[in-house]
Amino acid sequence: MTYWSFSTALKMLGKKSAFPPLGLATVAAMLPERCAIRLLDMNVEPLTDRDLRWADVVFVSAMIVQQESFEVAVKRANQFGIPVVAGGPYPSTAYPELIGVDHFVIGEAEPILDIFWADFCAGKAKKAYAMPVKQAEFDALRAHFGQDLYVEQARERPDINATPIPRFDLLNRKKYRAMSIQASRGCPIGCEFCDIWRRFGRQPRFKNAARITAELDELYRLKWKGSVFIVDDNFIGNKKRAKELLAAIADWQKEHGYPFLFFTEGTLTLADDEELLEGFQNSNFDMIFIGIETPAEESLKETRKHINIKGSVAEKVEKIQRRGIQVTSGFILGFDHDPDDIADRMIEFIQQLGIPVAMVGLLQALPETDLYDRLQREGRLLSQASGNNTHAFQTNFRTTRPAEAVSADYQKILQAIYPPDLKSYFERCAILIKRWKNPCHSSPISWNEVRAFFSYIGVIPFKAYRWNAFKFLVKTLWYSPTFFVEAVSLGVQGHHFREITLSAFEAVKVERYFAEKRAAFSRFMMHYLENTAQSREILLLEFRKSRDEVLSDAGKRFEKLHDEVRQAIKGEYEKFLWEINEMYQKVYASLAARAIPEQEERADQL
Repeated sequence: MTYWSFSTALKMLGKKSAFPPLGLATVAAMLPERCAIRLLDMNVEPLTDRDLRWADVVFVSAMIVQQESFEVAVKRANQFGIPVVAGGPYPSTAYPELIGVDHFVIGEAEPILDIFWADFCAGKAKKAYAMPVKQAEFDALRAHFGQDLYVEQARERPDINATPIPRFDLLNRKKYRAMSIQASRGCPIGCEFCDIWRRFGRQPRFKNAARITAELDELYRLKWKGSVFIVDDNFIGNKKRAKELLAAIADWQKEHGYPFLFFTEGTLTLADDEELLEGFQNSNFDMIFIGIETPAEESLKETRKHINIKGSVAEKVEKIQRRGIQVTSGFILGFDHDPDDIADRMIEFIQQLGIPVAMVGLLQALPETDLYDRLQREGRLLSQASGNNTHAFQTNFRTTRPAEAVSADYQKILQAIYPPDLKSYFERCAILIKRWKNPCHSSPISWNEVRAFFSYIGVIPFKAYRWNAFKFLVKTLWYSPTFFVEAVSLGVQGHHFREITLSAFEAVKVERYFAEKRAAFSRFMMHYLENTAQSREILLLEFRKSRDEVLSDAGKRFEKLHDEVRQAIKGEYEKFLWEINEMYQKVYASLAARAIPEQEERADQL
């Protein structure tokens, strides 16, 4: 997932992935104890033939951004004749288009997984199992699956206190930067572009304090130390319940010597509640992701993010930062009400906020969102979203501003906040370090952090940003030595953002190259078809040589891209190869047909 994956930074830390697949670990805990279970994360290790020969059934889960690896896993299981059970966010919405899946567990698994498993073991499992709350979802499932469906319309969403403790023991924990737990589901905000509140409801459902501390006990028993991501899409959606959990977490942390650093997602309303801020600090939270979205007030109103209009965003961000909590944030370009100067305003806004980790992306209309439904009614949808908005340079719908202007603005913003010398990035880092006044209870420096430091120091001298990086580290060591480890971490992240940005821009060039070469090759094709002066053999030889040169050059450009960016445009690359070869085949067939008259003419001459 490029920016979000932190892949370049993870390599320096000796890690394979940022977070484990919490959903699969939870589903594993729902299955009977007699089941022998292996949990395989394709972000960490490949799916092998040996794994598939071992398995009697394969459970697959994915988000929309993981659809390609999802399809790979399903096809591999199909080749071995192993039943595939799919669930999670992507299969729960995309089931009408998915092939190769034997059974679907749609929506939240808690109320239906036991029913499915009993039917499966009895050899009478249906195609799909679901307990939707909404009538429209119930009707859609009936229409698609017919009688091959177990479905009941639930009166309310499941109580997640009934969810068992995830099987953390099945994870190769050393491969991850952080462990994950879930405290609540649902969000009360209702943003137009977001599918979370439609999937999980606007009334947050929380686990109780005993359940959360039990999960912390399990991680502690497994000797995990370090970061723990509370994966809630809005941990403070119900502030009263959040405060209750924070009090319990703070007591647990104190009792166990503060082994964990927590981070989560929330909203700017955190800054409005002193008790909540104190709870975050006492519980040892060092980071929160907040969707700030845009400096354009009309765009915030459009997407129903009214909470970001109340009060000063800059003051709220600073207030959180001064509690020792780093604010990372998402920003979106492409709203209908974005002004023409949105790029300049957003660049200035991000710098003013002092947020180093600013994830800027183009608006994408995801299925099962109000935005998708509105654009569909307006006839503006162009394609299905991939779910990755931080390096795609086009939206999947017709924007009100010219698409070229929106794309150019996006590239301008990325170039400004992650420039080759990273000057603006380190300026934001310096603002953050200056504001941090209350450091968290930190664990002893790990070997992986030492490794990341030396890897980073080894990389810096060869980068355009070397002077700004060294200056930032030296100043931090001199004026704020308490935060030197955090400064190194920010530097490593900055290296990742710059590498991904460079590769993303290179991908744009490669895609432009595909378009130009496609057009040029088409002209070559017409030239060869119209050339009657040379023999067929010479024309085919020249045309084959031209094709081979184009394909070779395209392959070299494609292979130079960052792994994840290369994966993102793999479809476009494969399409380009197919089109070039298709044009070659047309010329070959035409010239072959021309050979018949040539042979007849020579026969007449004889």
